[in-house]
Amino acid sequence: MTGTSAPLPLPPAEIRLGTTLGTNALLERAGVPTALFITRGFGDLLEIGTQQRPDLFALEVRRPRPLYAAVIEVPERIAADGSVLAAWISTRSPQARARSSRVECARRRSR
Repeated sequence: MTGTSAPLPLPPAEIRLGTTLGTNALLERAGVPTALFITRGFGDLLEIGTQQRPDLFALEVRRPRPLYAAVIEVPERIAADGSVLAAWISTRSPQARARSSRVECARRRSR
């Protein structure tokens, strides 16, 4: 990957891993429900998307269901370089956040 010879130390690298099993479970919706944690104010970002669609002039656009079951908006802000501008410090338990987000998510879908 880096071309570094054996005796030399590896340079810093950012690697993101995903297993086939985990990816397939997510795409097939076979696992437990997942949540999308996103910066406050951007909860509908993936729903809005880029407005790309297969048939540009279709009057009835059918979108696939999202892969996540709930959207949880958090107050953290990140700069373009990855530094934290405003940290997210949660005082509620993950279970309480998930319950409140399910209610908010249901409200948004019913609109």
